[in-house]
Amino acid sequence: MLPEKETVFVSGICPDCGWDLEGHFNSLVLVCKNCHTLWRTRGNKLGKIKYTSEKPKQPDDVMIPFWKIKADLSPIAIKTYADLVRMGNLPKAIQPEWENKSLYFWAPAFKLQPKIFLRLSTQFVISQPDPSLEKKIRKNIHLPITLPSAEATQSIKITLASMVRPLKDHLPVLSMATVVPREIGLVFLPFEPRHHEYVNPDLNIAINKNILALSENL
Repeated sequence: MLPEKETVFVSGICPDCGWDLEGHFNSLVLVCKNCHTLWRTRGNKLGKIKYTSEKPKQPDDVMIPFWKIKADLSPIAIKTYADLVRMGNLPKAIQPEWENKSLYFWAPAFKLQPKIFLRLSTQFVISQPDPSLEKKIRKNIHLPITLPSAEATQSIKITLASMVRPLKDHLPVLSMATVVPREIGLVFLPFEPRHHEYVNPDLNIAINKNILALSENL
């Protein structure tokens, strides 16, 4: 008979300033709104998480979290945005500066139905958001982080497979490729709450509210 797992309790007090940490019941990350830090458990301790946030435009904007990842996909030579446009045969005229523009993969930092998760990840990778960012937690509602960065990294190959054309030419190499993350950051982006969805007009991306609610049980 296997021994029962020991339950470990971690104090919900900010290690930096002593303020009470806040977080949704299923969130992997706790927030200190006093010193603007984010924390997650590592063993029986709290470890600080690096994050940035775009300044919300309105007081009722909802801050939605995403993982922004720079990674090496060996042996695939895809490091710049120009590489992505070529590999995906995207309907874009390659600009000279894209040859030196680092490619970042994006993924929601919250659980979603696979089809919606993939659609959002693909939209973000194609648009390559680059807003002005700050290290500040404002009073706006922040959606909880329920998807760890490791799972977001694992989704990169699936996202890329949904984009490359023709897939049959790339699939053998892609299926055997290894993904090594070089940079991982958590980014909060503001979305306007509308009747049925959250909308980011700058990116022209919408997230259905009902889908988010249903995803809490995933």
